[in-house]
Amino acid sequence: MAVYRHFPDRAGLLNVLADAGFEDLSLRLTTARLSGDIEKRLNKVLDIYLDHALQNPKLFELMFLRQHQGARCFTNDFKAGQSPTANVMTHLIQEGMEKGVFREDDVWEIAFEMGALLQGLLMLYFGRRMDMPVSRFRTFCRRAFSRYMHGMTSFEQPKKEPHSIETMPVRRACMALLILSFPFAAADWLTFAHDPQRSGWAFEENTLTSENVSKLTLRWKTKLDNNSYSLSALTSPVVADKVSTAAGTKTVVYVAGVTGTVFALAADTGEQLWRHTFKNFVESKKNVYVFQGTFLCPNGITATPVIDKTTNTLYVIGPDGMLYGLDLGSGLVRYGPVQFVAPFSKNWSLSLTDGKIYTTLSQGCGNGFSGFYSIDVRDRHHPMIQEGLLSDTNTAGIWGRGGPVIGTNGRVYGGTGDGVFDPSAGDYSNTVVAASLSDLQIADYFLPPNWAYLNRNDFDLGSASPVFFGWRNRNLLAHGAKEGVIYLMDADSLGGKDHQTVLYTSPRLGNDRAVCCEGLGIWGGLSTSRDAAGDTWLYVPMGGPAAAAAPRFPLTNGDISKGSIMAFRVVPDVKTGNPKLEPAWISGNFWQPEPVVIANGIVFALSTGENAVQKGGEANRFKNTRSAVLRALDARTGKELFNSGETMTTWVHFSGLAVVDGRIFAVDHDSNVYSFGLPPNASEPQKGPTAAGR
Repeated sequence: MAVYRHFPDRAGLLNVLADAGFEDLSLRLTTARLSGDIEKRLNKVLDIYLDHALQNPKLFELMFLRQHQGARCFTNDFKAGQSPTANVMTHLIQEGMEKGVFREDDVWEIAFEMGALLQGLLMLYFGRRMDMPVSRFRTFCRRAFSRYMHGMTSFEQPKKEPHSIETMPVRRACMALLILSFPFAAADWLTFAHDPQRSGWAFEENTLTSENVSKLTLRWKTKLDNNSYSLSALTSPVVADKVSTAAGTKTVVYVAGVTGTVFALAADTGEQLWRHTFKNFVESKKNVYVFQGTFLCPNGITATPVIDKTTNTLYVIGPDGMLYGLDLGSGLVRYGPVQFVAPFSKNWSLSLTDGKIYTTLSQGCGNGFSGFYSIDVRDRHHPMIQEGLLSDTNTAGIWGRGGPVIGTNGRVYGGTGDGVFDPSAGDYSNTVVAASLSDLQIADYFLPPNWAYLNRNDFDLGSASPVFFGWRNRNLLAHGAKEGVIYLMDADSLGGKDHQTVLYTSPRLGNDRAVCCEGLGIWGGLSTSRDAAGDTWLYVPMGGPAAAAAPRFPLTNGDISKGSIMAFRVVPDVKTGNPKLEPAWISGNFWQPEPVVIANGIVFALSTGENAVQKGGEANRFKNTRSAVLRALDARTGKELFNSGETMTTWVHFSGLAVVDGRIFAVDHDSNVYSFGLPPNASEPQKGPTAAGR
């Protein structure tokens, strides 16, 4: 089904999406329990606005910073009461004026000015013009509101009614309106899975549609001077646009090779713009750890880099655990090196928030302890490193593809590997854990009720990354791993009071054979998006066939033996109101699927072609493989819209996609980087595999 089938064009679809956002915000405002004096109730309304925006930053941009049909306009629509999201604040201000708390003034202008102040602050925060964590930003917004309500003047004022609050001059609100004219950052892919929440949702993509995606073709393929090591070759691509390089202003694709070289390629041609090879300050020794030098500990770059557009820096962890900041345009070292993690440790995709780089460690490689790690990079002369260890050994590692999953609530999450569970001793194996972003202290955890079974069968929760997202008025975390079961958790209280009660547990969706190490079950990570109707979706890469106990999917797309993508809507339980998963569709056969990317009603997924059976040693992993395949599926039905066929040369292990400005970037085990996109003229005859199933 075409994504625009029920809409005249893309603008019509976005209008519906924006309307759904306003409906959600209105529901939160009208159902909130407001108590206390006027100022306390206004601050509660502020918190509701902040929660909605911070949980859905891209939706906020669509709702308030882009033109769309039917948008309420100031002043006529407001005064007619046609803006449900403004009415609540307006009524409170009116009540304050009637009670003498506020002086008499134009209530609609005041409400509009206060909304503009908040929206302007949010825009600056999302544009990374405010260097502070979420908690401090919330406090800043409260102070700004307080200053607006109380005023800033210090000279003597005309006598006012007792206990009245002087509002700020209109000039202050006009400044808030003025900053709304600043543009948001253009389309980039700055980190693994698009964002720190690891959603995989390329909300800003508008070039590719379900109507033209079948016309995709290979635009370029670049072979890099990088030797694979065991199963590893290149990290997942990250992308930055408007980068000043020696060849001019470019959109640039960055990948790091396992052997220690970072490559920058022009997104339009695949031309290599620069490369930087790290010098290791220590030597790798195989006797450091039993798995050192194997596919588990490949002694190289394993973490996908992260881009900081505010400083034009690409942050990378070198093989020896040193953190480097490379200039986006030239590759010159602008930060570091700083010893961030243990040399030759197994670290995972980097994330950047509030001036700190986060990663996770697993499997004891390089004798590095499992846990969360962060480094404050705001002052290159005073790096501040923090560790949140999850065990005193090599257990409880977080090895999901996304590494640290960062929520908008000041917490970082991960699923952990096998080992011992003893919180009193600091051991959190086989759990979903949350730590405070500020100090990496453990804040919460979920312990599955069948923990002993999972531990005994090596069904640890580390095989995939959770995903953080907002749903209605809640922060949610979804997670699944080798067992093939998905948990929906309240991200602010993972397992409830007993740490074992989640909001929803699915039946077993895969891995009926109940084996740990053949790629069955959920590996890599989950992905999420919201559609034009306002529905929240969860997309699950499932290794192997669906389980016998799996729910019936209304839409199927062929027989499955090696793996699939499963799609669910997140819907309320009619009895409890808690979220649950409603099966929507299951794809056709995938050979070991990777985490998906969602863009403009399309699900992009990679069939990796790798041999995931660990039994028999590493040599056997290179047998019985096939070329990776890029596929595009309709996000609402799972119908295949594009299949790259034999275009990619070989298979790939533990990778991911990037989607930017109508192009999809991927890598393979032979150190090739691929760019798929539309032909210069999408109506011209196709060159190469473009039609689904070709």
